[in-house]
Amino acid sequence: MKQAPFKKGMQTFGGTGFFTLSKEDVQEIVPNYDYGHTFAYLWRRFGPSIYGSDGYKELVSYVLTTKMKGVYLTCDCYLRSYIAFGIGLSKEIYEKILQDCMKHREDWPAYMNEIYKALLDAIRELKRPTNVRDWFINIEGRVKDSEIKRPVSYSKRAGYGITNDYFKRFNKV
Repeated sequence: MKQAPFKKGMQTFGGTGFFTLSKEDVQEIVPNYDYGHTFAYLWRRFGPSIYGSDGYKELVSYVLTTKMKGVYLTCDCYLRSYIAFGIGLSKEIYEKILQDCMKHREDWPAYMNEIYKALLDAIRELKRPTNVRDWFINIEGRVKDSEIKRPVSYSKRAGYGITNDYFKRFNKV
């Protein structure tokens, strides 16, 4: 799992919209996730988001790969202490879904179950711990030493502080 590169035509859907993840399904996998721990984990594991934020109430947005090509898990951290898990789809998959849904209005195409499973598996992947020096964390917070299984490397970019001098160049625009 890694941050997905920008792709022309990619469609993303947050916690609402055409495609959504069931809050119950997410909470079954990560019952104790919260805003602070989720943001800290995403930052530490993946580094600064290449997707940034929306300039309104979204602090940061991550688009992460899943095991299914062209299907992405979106994680949006909002200033309201809210995390929205959503779905990103490549242009090709999105257009195929729209076309198939128009043909079969009553039933979801069968492969939608595979997409949904890939997204839930991606959330399970966020339970794998990464470390902050000698502490291990996952999406739900600190992981006890006795519970550390299959840790993942942290982002080398997450360990560097950014000074205000760096941001001054943005004020010139």
